[in-house]
Amino acid sequence: MADGPQRVSQPVGQDERLEAATLQWLAEHAAQGIFTTDSALRITSWNRWLATHTGRAAEAVVGQPLLEIWPELERSGLGQHYHDALAGQARVVSQGLHGHVIAMRPAPGHVTLSHMAQSARIAPLVDGESVIGTITVIEDVSERVIWTKRGPAPRRPCA
Repeated sequence: MADGPQRVSQPVGQDERLEAATLQWLAEHAAQGIFTTDSALRITSWNRWLATHTGRAAEAVVGQPLLEIWPELERSGLGQHYHDALAGQARVVSQGLHGHVIAMRPAPGHVTLSHMAQSARIAPLVDGESVIGTITVIEDVSERVIWTKRGPAPRRPCA
């Protein structure tokens, strides 16, 4: 059995078009925050979800050093997760332990939270044998946190 993802052979040029379309979809329509960095931890991509929830447009953050824009990543210990990713190790950020990766306003209706509750994965971007950057995928888990705090709705007795 071969290692890694299996690819279906496409006509010449089709692979590149599919890859470009996939990246465009992730940038514009993903229901999670997705950003990438290069090996120097400069932000190389920033999707629409992040622009909406952080209030920072891609044009304002792409090319900027991640740990300078969000120095709280170092203070919270999450900066080490990025160094681990550059060393080839994926890391999970749990809402219960860390609360969030990047402080963002909670969504309307989540007034009981001071920040959006998040879980995330920080992973290496690999080209062949070399780690060339990182990818971070952030999920808003505020609904789950609020539901857990509130508990399940009381059951109504059967008639």
